[in-house]
Amino acid sequence: MSEDEPPEEQKVTSAEELKQMFQERREKNLEQIRFDQCRLARDAGQVFESTDAETPVETVDLVADALSVDPSEARELLSLYTVIYTKGGGEQIGSRSEEIGTDYFKDSSVDELSEEYDRTPEEIQNDTRAFAGSQLRETSLDDIDLDQELPEEPPNPHVKAIQSLDFNPEFSKIAAILSPKIAAQAQSTLSLFASEMKAANTLATHSLAPIVAMQEQYQEQIAGLNALFSSNLEPLIQLQQQYKEIRESDFEFKWLRDVRHDSFMQLYRVYEEEGNEAAAEFLAAQLRDEEDIEDFKDYFESFDDYNGRQPIIDEALDAHQEGRYALSIPALLSQLDGVFIDTAVEIGIWPEDLDDLTSVQVVGKGEGSPQHLEDLPEPFRQYYTRFVWPSRNDILHGRKTDFHDDELLSAKLIWLFFQTMHTVEDLRSLNDIGDMYIAGKIEEEGGCELGVVAGDLPYQEEYVETRVEVLERVNVVEQTSGDEFVVTEKGLRYLEGEVSLEYDAV
Repeated sequence: MSEDEPPEEQKVTSAEELKQMFQERREKNLEQIRFDQCRLARDAGQVFESTDAETPVETVDLVADALSVDPSEARELLSLYTVIYTKGGGEQIGSRSEEIGTDYFKDSSVDELSEEYDRTPEEIQNDTRAFAGSQLRETSLDDIDLDQELPEEPPNPHVKAIQSLDFNPEFSKIAAILSPKIAAQAQSTLSLFASEMKAANTLATHSLAPIVAMQEQYQEQIAGLNALFSSNLEPLIQLQQQYKEIRESDFEFKWLRDVRHDSFMQLYRVYEEEGNEAAAEFLAAQLRDEEDIEDFKDYFESFDDYNGRQPIIDEALDAHQEGRYALSIPALLSQLDGVFIDTAVEIGIWPEDLDDLTSVQVVGKGEGSPQHLEDLPEPFRQYYTRFVWPSRNDILHGRKTDFHDDELLSAKLIWLFFQTMHTVEDLRSLNDIGDMYIAGKIEEEGGCELGVVAGDLPYQEEYVETRVEVLERVNVVEQTSGDEFVVTEKGLRYLEGEVSLEYDAV
């Protein structure tokens, strides 16, 4: 392929190749423009917007005077501004960069965007450059017609994505094995792409009417966008099929989703060729050097759950490295229990004074039960409740005594602790865990006080009060006379699964 061939025509055959392609594309976009040029292009647009001029060409001299640049540079800046306002994002660059770039040219400051997106000012500047640079790679500014009227604002990248893609509900699940969280490693482009598609799918659910109305008007643009995405979607669809194959297999370590994708696939290939025992041996081999154990300790330090248990976990890791599995295995099993119990109590889904709470209750899944956490990955849930918990009971209760030389079990538990750190971190971000059950209980009672909800569900009263405040603000429940709450008409539709809640609006 020649260097000038459009990037969207590249054919990739793996996640790593696709990730590398996106990275190379971003670097080429960054080479096209400096941030000061983006700032000047926005300033040029502001000059144009402040006049009564109908087209950018009428403001070339005004821009030159206002920005102290020569007319040729003023024309170039207005040309870049015109491209952005008439075409939106160029080639596919990732929704985050496209959204940040769009917001910047809508007059959001770098500091405002840095706070909104939780990114450094330099990262915001680079996202803006990637957005503008994607235009310069596929458009000659010399060919831009400045005698055209510009729309009031740049096209919305999310609307563009919704118009162009036919979403498959299973698709976003590929993120389950393509979402590395290794310390100091940026989240992969594939995972971001999948999560953004999931977000766009949610938005599409609530925006179908205007999209359908717009489709006839924008058929040509939609066809072009479908062509743009088709070559990149093909490898993702292949990976989706591969994930389905893994999910339906007897692969013991399908729950290990937060390692690098290439490492996960290497582990899966070992399983395909030699079975689960060989895969376990492969995992154990990564923990045999003292340096490996120290690396795990350094990595775990980024997690709060490790810091509170560090002396015990470090002793367990040292015991494993020294071959003292009779010490490492019970210690790891007990700490895995404690992590889940602490998490459940901390986020409010179990009362602090519940004496018989166990980690398997938190992880366990039962239809309609308050601890039925939909976002807890099913492979992880099954592995913990069906494999780890029975082993834990037999070992800690003294019924199993033949594990003193079981290196593979000890290694599995270390890797499970690694995955658990990520899993409970994800759980803490799910503030709405109990909303369906809280609203359901209020509806079941025909209206009731919050004490009734907290008394019947294993939730802390403070957690119930906090979530009811949110549910009230999104019009799912409302307060009637006294301290009673009832479910609204919208709340009934929510309980029936007919609507989803937009928490960002509250």
